[in-house]
Amino acid sequence: MMSEAEIKEFARNIKATGQFIDESATELSQIGNLNEARNELMREIKNISSKLTNLESNVTSIKTEFTEMKTDITQIKSEIPEMKFQIDLNFIQSEENTNKRLFNSLLCLTQDSKIAWIQMGYDVMPEMPKNLYSLRNAHRNQITVICHYYKIPPSESLIGDKQAIAEFVGVQNIRTHH
Repeated sequence: MMSEAEIKEFARNIKATGQFIDESATELSQIGNLNEARNELMREIKNISSKLTNLESNVTSIKTEFTEMKTDITQIKSEIPEMKFQIDLNFIQSEENTNKRLFNSLLCLTQDSKIAWIQMGYDVMPEMPKNLYSLRNAHRNQITVICHYYKIPPSESLIGDKQAIAEFVGVQNIRTHH
């Protein structure tokens, strides 16, 4: 059994506890709101976590794309010397073909005049007539092959096709006076 002093002490403690509860009523009433705030905070953390996961995925995709771009750029850089070489070759061939056309226009004046034939890229040149006489007397099959080589559409006129070929390579007229 409790003594009178213990009972008084117990009552004072109950009274102090009541006073503490009374003074803390406002704060204690917020406990429910704290739980709700805690739950909202957890939802926001999960949302942020999801966004970070998406961001990480996007960063990984961007890294992959940059790696692919770097590979493409490296490949292009390695192809540049070959492209420059091809451009230089094409320029040289173009200049050579211009010179051959000039040569043909100035010097292919007689039936015995040799024709400087124009090379088309890296395509193998078909057998070409050696001089104006041979071109004038070439048969249809040979003229058709030459037309295809020079991408000249063959026509119904064998003479017209021969003249088109002659003009393409710079010969002014396959009908010579000598």
